[in-house]
Amino acid sequence: MTAKSDQPNVHGRLSNFANRKLLIALFCAGFSTFAQLYAPQALLPQLTTAWGITFGQAGLVVSMGTIGLAIGVIPWVLVASRIGTVRAMRAAVVVGTVCTLLTSVAPGYEWVLALRFLTGLAVGAVPALALAHLNTRLPPNSAVKAAGVYIAGNSLGGLVGRIMAGAIASTLGWQLGLLMASGTAAVAALGFLMLIPNEKTGMQRSQTQPQTQSQTRAEAPSKLRWAQPFLANLRSPAQLKIFTQGFLIMGAFVTIYNYMGYRLQEDPFYLPPIITTAVFAVYLFGTFASIYATALVTRFGRSWVLSGTGILVGVGIVVTLLPYLAAQVGGLVLATMGFFAGQAIASGWASSGMPVTGLEATGAPEEPWELEDLEHSQVRQRLDAIRPPTAISSPQSTDNFPRSQAGALYTLAYYTGGSVMGWLGGELFEAFGWPGTVGLVALLAATSAGLALTMGGDGDRSQSNEACLEIGAVTASESSGYGSIRCTVRSPHQEKP
Repeated sequence: MTAKSDQPNVHGRLSNFANRKLLIALFCAGFSTFAQLYAPQALLPQLTTAWGITFGQAGLVVSMGTIGLAIGVIPWVLVASRIGTVRAMRAAVVVGTVCTLLTSVAPGYEWVLALRFLTGLAVGAVPALALAHLNTRLPPNSAVKAAGVYIAGNSLGGLVGRIMAGAIASTLGWQLGLLMASGTAAVAALGFLMLIPNEKTGMQRSQTQPQTQSQTRAEAPSKLRWAQPFLANLRSPAQLKIFTQGFLIMGAFVTIYNYMGYRLQEDPFYLPPIITTAVFAVYLFGTFASIYATALVTRFGRSWVLSGTGILVGVGIVVTLLPYLAAQVGGLVLATMGFFAGQAIASGWASSGMPVTGLEATGAPEEPWELEDLEHSQVRQRLDAIRPPTAISSPQSTDNFPRSQAGALYTLAYYTGGSVMGWLGGELFEAFGWPGTVGLVALLAATSAGLALTMGGDGDRSQSNEACLEIGAVTASESSGYGSIRCTVRSPHQEKP
């Protein structure tokens, strides 16, 4: 009997055993990360009372975690390019879990802020690397679906962390509530460590075929050119739109959940903390929305579905202006579904739609090919000629490096939005009450929906890039459909004039 492979198959489907194992592992990583990151969000009203701080200062407990995460994503990408994506994520999950456990016994507000920053700095590896890892280990169609499952793990982790921390804190204090939520995150972290498949230590080659000089150059990012994919992403108008979407999406979401607890515990509702904590159960709707949204993309395209998610968030937050408890719950459900659906689409789009830079090739002819139109079958023939379908990339190969950098820049924008808007929402809540917070979220949601409508052609561009990338292209034109792809291909060691 043939043993099941423990290595993900880049040409396989989600039914493949190793791919399923990978997906469950990343689900656990997302669960652990977001349980740690957002458990304190349910504790903000208690922290305000315990320490005598303002709404905005309490919001910093959440924002310091997201600031740390935003700062950490790019360094983690560079670390992963040296030691491998899986090893980097393993280290990050362990360090983040330890920091979260220490936060529950911190002696004061300043210590909590410092430990929250360190937690975010550590766990930044997971959102920065997970989706890029999926995009390199799975075929494009499967990777889109897998991204939805990973985001579902994020939402479920955030749900469990918030509810557990808030429910326990309402009777036993915020420290014990945070400790129990941290323990649950630690169990999920252990699941990730046990399930994540190891990466190969090198390319699979015939023993009779020596490694060429060009292949050596292609397998690791040049020390002098490591920043090239960063610059390529930042110079790409399409990518900048995606990064802006991340800023807007996360800014709206963190603002809503930071201050909804205050809204429900004040006039006209006066709900006790344990009841306001239960409201976080609407997170479950986000879990399913993230998976369903990725299915809608295949029918209607990314830009239209992404625009719809922004509208959903905007409608949801406006509904909460009504002075009825049902309106608060219903509006929160709509906004949560819109957020997780939008995040599932935009985060996967950032990595799969990156500009092709030429660093991604694992092999290429010594002479560059001239500009020409290539049908998909011709692309596959060129790919097979330079890289056997059975070859598996090294963990330090450049296949994952540009994708990780695209994902890191998206994550940086995403959590910067959450940090800045999460704090600003508290200041507006202090000055104008709930309507001030609603106005900010509605503005962010409307901007996201409008921006998405300007991104209509980018789905075709990312599809072109995906195939051109595989044959070592340096550019890919935007096409009107998926039937043909226009690629410019050159040798990896050639520099642009």
